[in-house]
Amino acid sequence: MSTASYAFLSFKETEMLLPAIDGIARMEAVRRWYAVEGHYHLALLLGETGEESEAELRAIPGVSELMHCQVSEEIQEAPGELHDETYAFVIIEFDEKSRAALETELPEILKNHWRSLAFCECCIVGILAGEHFEQIDAVINGILRPLDGILRLKRDWIIDLTKL
Repeated sequence: MSTASYAFLSFKETEMLLPAIDGIARMEAVRRWYAVEGHYHLALLLGETGEESEAELRAIPGVSELMHCQVSEEIQEAPGELHDETYAFVIIEFDEKSRAALETELPEILKNHWRSLAFCECCIVGILAGEHFEQIDAVINGILRPLDGILRLKRDWIIDLTKL
């Protein structure tokens, strides 16, 4: 089953996050959700979506920002379960002229680090895995950022709320 889109949500007040998760978990379009720390508070993997789903997400109490990315090509589907590694969502903005080269290079260059990789209309979304935070940052700074065509990169750590 492939992902139709990703949504990244920020909240005005973090107190609104837990009640929002309860509602999000019951939404039909949501396949999986992850709590994240960085630029956003929640990352969602959505099934077939449209304007109705996006409006439903925008209507969640406390949402201050929503970035919605429709998947155009999924290289590797996001895992159902995350295990004992450290994970981060990576959102990469790229120069459109470099898209074909990145579609070829990225899966091969980072094949041991990706747990998910999708090309969207506006960006590349992936889940990187490593033994610890520094290993993921080393991959981002040493391999991803120097690639031709990478304009901007955001990294948001995935938080396992069951371990808090």
